[in-house]
Amino acid sequence: MLVDSHCHLNYKGMAEQQAVLLERARASGVMAMLNISTRASEWDDVTATAHREADVWASIGIHPHEADAHPDMDTARLVERAASDERVIGIGETGLDYFGARYFSGAQGRFTSPDPLLNSGRPWLPQSWNRYAYALNNPLRFTDPTGLYEWDSKCKKGDTACEENRQKFRDSVSQLRTALGQAKEGSKEYKAIKGVLDRIGTEGDKNNIRVAFSSKLDAFGETRPTLGGNIKMTFNFGLLENTLSKGGYGGDDIGIARASLVGHEGTHAPEGFGAGLKWLFSGQERANWEGRAINTESLFYQTINRHEPFGPLWNPAWLEADRDKIEQKRRESVESLTERLYGRRPNLQY
Repeated sequence: MLVDSHCHLNYKGMAEQQAVLLERARASGVMAMLNISTRASEWDDVTATAHREADVWASIGIHPHEADAHPDMDTARLVERAASDERVIGIGETGLDYFGARYFSGAQGRFTSPDPLLNSGRPWLPQSWNRYAYALNNPLRFTDPTGLYEWDSKCKKGDTACEENRQKFRDSVSQLRTALGQAKEGSKEYKAIKGVLDRIGTEGDKNNIRVAFSSKLDAFGETRPTLGGNIKMTFNFGLLENTLSKGGYGGDDIGIARASLVGHEGTHAPEGFGAGLKWLFSGQERANWEGRAINTESLFYQTINRHEPFGPLWNPAWLEADRDKIEQKRRESVESLTERLYGRRPNLQY
């Protein structure tokens, strides 16, 4: 007995010749078929086919590729619809088969399925040209836990501090995404935060951002281009946390400050060797470089309306002042902090 456990009889091109396809399947010995849906608009069609054809059954589901078109879908609705029809025998297509996942062979030290086409190769980095490579062929330095993203240094077994730093970075990115959702689309706050998130990307996009941590770094963070053409962001979260604790800050203030720091360094991410040289040799360019990043921090704090501890770059009390002067106050705090740290006022286009 043959069973087709996954077919799409109602897809365009299939539905028009459904009767012919069913007869061909039966003639080949297929005794039962499970007709899969991939979006809510298909549910009525697949269940109607199941009621019409005795050897066809249906499933109710949303494919991961269609998830954005179903923002209000939840498990309860799927289960309710499936349970209401005796011809529905499962929930799917849900992607729980890890559709699109890459498979790694530890024995070979290689992935047995390639990076997504056009996402992995960087012309300036020959190690990236082999789309089956693991950790750019340098697993002593890089890790590639998802098969698509490299951390700059490998956490050693039992290195809880390293793992904690990675989670802090993930949490910081998540806080930036939350702030983006609070900002008005198209506003300067929205553009600044979205720009940072677009530059940093995600753990699955194989971009040229490298994230590292160092307790020896004498600053909260730094961002530099590498000889390999990547951008390395290094963080000393411990120094930031200790500084804030000495100032009487604690709780979620520290987590928010970490997110602000990631936003600061993320502002630097697209600026390559040319900008780095200007930073080294021109005091004004250095002030402009850092001023842009400090401005991003200020806009982040303004979006979540929390007191920024170092400037302050934002103070919720400013909202009670003359609204025409709020932006003037914010810009003044950005330029004053930049001057205090780097000796010059930045020339910024707000």
